[in-house]
Amino acid sequence: MSMNYNQSTCRERLSALFRKDQLIFEGPDLSEVLENSYGIERQITGVVYPQSTKEVQDLVRLASELSLPLYPISRGMNQGYGDRLPVEDGQLIVDLQRMQAIRRYNPDGGIVTLEPGVTQKQLFDFLRSKQAPFWMDATGAGSASSIIGNTLEGGFGHTPLGNRRRQILDLEVVLGDGTLLNTGIFPSCGPNLSGLFVQSNFGIITAMSMSLMPVPSAFASYVIRVGESQQLGRLIEALGKLKQRGLIRSVPHVGNAVRTLMTTMDFATTWNSSEILTNEAAVKILSRPLLKVGPWNALGALYGSRAEVAESRACLRRAVRRMGNIDFFNDLKIGAILGLAAIPGLASVGLVKAVRRNAVALKELHLLMQGVPCNMPTDKIHWRVNRSQDLGLFWVAPTMTPAAEEIERLLSITSPLFKKHGFEMPITISLIEPFRAIGVFSIGFNKNIPAEKERARALYHELWEAVNNNGFEPYRCGVQSMSKIRYAPERAHALELIKAALDPAGIISPGRYGIKK
Repeated sequence: MSMNYNQSTCRERLSALFRKDQLIFEGPDLSEVLENSYGIERQITGVVYPQSTKEVQDLVRLASELSLPLYPISRGMNQGYGDRLPVEDGQLIVDLQRMQAIRRYNPDGGIVTLEPGVTQKQLFDFLRSKQAPFWMDATGAGSASSIIGNTLEGGFGHTPLGNRRRQILDLEVVLGDGTLLNTGIFPSCGPNLSGLFVQSNFGIITAMSMSLMPVPSAFASYVIRVGESQQLGRLIEALGKLKQRGLIRSVPHVGNAVRTLMTTMDFATTWNSSEILTNEAAVKILSRPLLKVGPWNALGALYGSRAEVAESRACLRRAVRRMGNIDFFNDLKIGAILGLAAIPGLASVGLVKAVRRNAVALKELHLLMQGVPCNMPTDKIHWRVNRSQDLGLFWVAPTMTPAAEEIERLLSITSPLFKKHGFEMPITISLIEPFRAIGVFSIGFNKNIPAEKERARALYHELWEAVNNNGFEPYRCGVQSMSKIRYAPERAHALELIKAALDPAGIISPGRYGIKK
């Protein structure tokens, strides 16, 4: 559809519908909204901050009348994928962060109903205030990130509820004509509609019901250090088989040493150099006597009864004994390590400092796997820049089967490209399901250095094409690449039909995930 509309009329009509403090059309506040880790520009109509479902419905009806395209976001913390930016110019950003109600909590079924502005920290604090016998799933996206926003992007966490797509029980959706739809808790009669609204543009989600996890009677986190790089594929295969048998229920994350270093240390104190940090160099920096780090390091957790956790520990030990070392941690063990590292006279010793640094990072991740949100992963994302306003970041996230040959093939394709363009290659491979893994490649750069930004963009586009052309379908996509998504013809046709039925005027997020009317 044509996106021609009268801007002055839109402003006038929006100003009649919303208070002044709910609208931004120009000035520094608008510039702040448009700041992004891509270093690209968008021309937008403005920003509106609805505070209720009714206001969203009124806005959608007005937008349909005016042919005004809308781009809804939950809180806009979509770093590495476009932040708050819409896919195309000329859209009105609909920021739902002021919708912060936790509408319902069912302590019997372990179900909670949230609005889009609810953050990870808000839900965690809510459950703690209720002394709830449940944990939430937490991601590394930070305490202030939206739970709904991450879930609708197809995000994943760490716990047995880590595949967040599976935890959606019911959605409240404003469709393109202003109709309010509840998808309904499934199983029930008819199709499960909730999945239609993940990574799509068929409506604006104003509430979501999701499941929580009963607090287990036993919990242990683990770290696996693979001794040799070529053992990575075997490790992923072994974890996949354990997950298939139900001995691992959470989402293990396997990172290379560069990723481990970036998560635990600061650039200025470790690698204050213009040279590219190799994985081998990262291993040397991180490793100390009695404190070894491998070229690949897996992080995960075990949940269940004491007997179940004990069985899983034994099976994990057997599975990895010829690949590397495994350590298990509980709250008492981590507390003891931190206590020893703080003893006067020891705290200044180099090895003890390194032990404490690693233990502090491990504690944050250990708690994260218990549903306690933290900011460490997002704080450390600024590894090569001193100021947040310099942060440039692209994510490329291909999917794969957890088979050794697949992982080796992916690395053989991607490694030369990072070297060619002169960037570190931090990688995490997360085992979402026994049959599916996701690799997350990070390209970090200073977006205010033009030459560096251009090199990063060149790497991003070449990397995107390389993984897609070799059969590694992306799990998630940034706004600058959504026009490149190519669905199978019959799937594209079905998506067009659904879009036309649910958003007849085509006003909601045109172009998002490659779906247009």
